[in-house]
Amino acid sequence: MRRRWERLARLAITAITAGAVIGGWHVIRQRQIRNEIAAWRTAGLAAADNTDPNAADPEAAVRWLGQYLRRVPNDPQALEAYLRCRPIVDAGDQPQARQEMIDALQELLGLQPNRDELRRQLLELYVEDGFDQQAQSLADALLAKNPDDQQVLALDVEARMDQRDWTAAQQILEDWTGRCPQNVQAQCGLLTAMLR
Repeated sequence: MRRRWERLARLAITAITAGAVIGGWHVIRQRQIRNEIAAWRTAGLAAADNTDPNAADPEAAVRWLGQYLRRVPNDPQALEAYLRCRPIVDAGDQPQARQEMIDALQELLGLQPNRDELRRQLLELYVEDGFDQQAQSLADALLAKNPDDQQVLALDVEARMDQRDWTAAQQILEDWTGRCPQNVQAQCGLLTAMLR
């Protein structure tokens, strides 16, 4: 009977020791991961630093901040630095790079919803990439705030023309030319829509 208790005590001590070792290893590993993620952010922000153009390295910034943002997608400072550098590294025609920019803009707008300049940038990407429904919704929201925004009006018309919604495009262009009769872009767009 005494041997049995000794075996159970040894087994309990072994289990407790193994649990402590595994738990300690897990805590240490988590700390290493947090430090690595923090290092990605620091390196990315340093590489994206636009105060000294000679020190900026947009490729490294995109690489480090891309890794960081996959783990921590809701960091506004890192998102803005990433969005500043991404167009420099990929001159725009790579679908993956463009989708990553759209994702980053959507994430940043989720954190800072009142930034209209980011909404315009997202609208531009939506129109260029053929996301016409999303472009129309975003354009409607922007135009509700500022109905005379020339850039948004042009992008809204382009999205509607891409969808072959000539009637809506023509209506927008008629309103636009009524407010800004000297705008050549609106006049040419109206003529194009009327000829369709």
